[in-house]
Amino acid sequence: MIYSPKRGNPQLQRTFAGLPTIRRAVPADAYAAVNAALDALYDDEQLDALRAFQAGDISVAEILAAKRKGRLDDLYLLERVKLDRPLWESLASAVQQLGHAPGTRERYHWSIEKLKTVTRLGASAKVRGLLRVNWRELDRAWTSSDADWMRMRQMVGAALTVLLGDTYHPWRRQVMKAIPRRKEKPRVVELSVREFWALVKALPDQAKPGVVTLAATGFRLGEYLSCEKRHLHPATLSVTNPRGKTGADVVYVAERLWPWIAAAIPAPIQARWLRIHFHRARTKIKRPDLTLHDLRHVYGQLAADAGVAQSKIQAAMRHETPAMTARYLTRVAKREVADAVGRGLTKRRKRA
Repeated sequence: MIYSPKRGNPQLQRTFAGLPTIRRAVPADAYAAVNAALDALYDDEQLDALRAFQAGDISVAEILAAKRKGRLDDLYLLERVKLDRPLWESLASAVQQLGHAPGTRERYHWSIEKLKTVTRLGASAKVRGLLRVNWRELDRAWTSSDADWMRMRQMVGAALTVLLGDTYHPWRRQVMKAIPRRKEKPRVVELSVREFWALVKALPDQAKPGVVTLAATGFRLGEYLSCEKRHLHPATLSVTNPRGKTGADVVYVAERLWPWIAAAIPAPIQARWLRIHFHRARTKIKRPDLTLHDLRHVYGQLAADAGVAQSKIQAAMRHETPAMTARYLTRVAKREVADAVGRGLTKRRKRA
């Protein structure tokens, strides 16, 4: 359908099922070509391209150029539209579409918020702005951990795959090449059992159960804080982890530690105060290097020191790969070597 106003170019008006009515000014001599191009896009189910044309994001000239080059059946028309979408909204929307566990998606959303604060991209930034970021400068100024950097990098890559529809899309590969990789250093905590209980003793009563629970279950802080009374199973001495990184799971606890777990769930104090009390306690025992997340590492290290098989520790800690668990076996191996060397050096030499 074409409508001829008294002034300006004629108005093209088309209606397609499931789409808003398209109303665009089109030169009279181009009407037939544009009309045919819209039919071709609809037949090829390029509805996003039709929406973009209706919104004015794709010009009449671009439609005609694509038709002339025979490129209506690929992503040519959508390329600019996708890269000109709002950056932060697009990243958040893409993360929600990922098939990852809720815990992973939550960490990706944290990465988005972190990027907002450390980049110079404003609230009105477009997706294409990711390529204007000086990623090497940002890498040097990054104050969070190497793991946080790599998680942010993974989030950008996963989100762009969703937005562009292709892991090997040239523009995505260009962005990922610009973001430096970091080698994550596996953290192994040297914390003796005596030091751990000294730390607990230095805490106020309301903070003690939570700290013991983190070490007794291997929970991440967010996982622990999300536990409610209904997640406790006294009959089997177990706790359901409602928001594990790899999905909901059940964690078992030694009977002698169960009273601590029962007192800790639901959390008697909020995360902020748990951190404050923990930081004060670590100062008292002269271990300012400790973090709450280190208690998860204590869980894995104590199991490894006791001779528990790597595969069993991996299952209990819900690690995705054996490599993530291997760090806890390193200390065990080094101790075995040290003992062997010690025996060799202190062994009495036989008399000739």
